[in-house]
Amino acid sequence: MASPGLRLGSGEFAQGAIRYIDTYPGDFYSRIVVPARFGDAVLTWAIVDTGAPWCILSPEESRALDTVYRTRHAEIIGLTIRGAVCKGWLYRMPIAIETDPELGGEGITEEATVFIPELEPNQEWLIPNFLGLGGFLERIRFAVDPESSLFYFGAL
Repeated sequence: MASPGLRLGSGEFAQGAIRYIDTYPGDFYSRIVVPARFGDAVLTWAIVDTGAPWCILSPEESRALDTVYRTRHAEIIGLTIRGAVCKGWLYRMPIAIETDPELGGEGITEEATVFIPELEPNQEWLIPNFLGLGGFLERIRFAVDPESSLFYFGAL
C-alpha cells in the first residue's frame, strides 16, 4: 500500500513504485537495489546511487545491447569507481523502471548517460550496476520508504 504523502496517480509526487531489495546479488552491503531495464535488452538489478556521476552497466550485460556505443565515440574515457580508474564508453540509452503491479501506477522511461566499461584481456568486472544521479536520477522524482522497502518514482 502506498504511503499517504506519496500517492500514485496524476498530479501526485509519484506515478509508480517498486519494491526494492537491500542487498545487491553477490554483495553484502546494505543498498537500495531496483530492477531496471537498460536499453531494450537488459533487465537487471541496479543500485540507486546519488553519488554516481552516471549510470553503470557491466560489460557482460552490455553485450546484449547494440554495440554502436564503440563506434560513436572516438576515445575511451576514465571514471574513478571505488578508488580505481576504469576505462570505458559513455553511451546514451533509455532506462526504464516498471511499477509493481500490486501497487498500480505507471512505469517510467528516461534517456540516460551510461558508462560501459572496456575491459583489458582477462580482466574481470566485479562492480555492480548503478543508477547514477548524473544522467538519470536527476531527471526523475524519487523517494524511498524504508519501512515498506518501496522506491517511488515519477516524471518531473
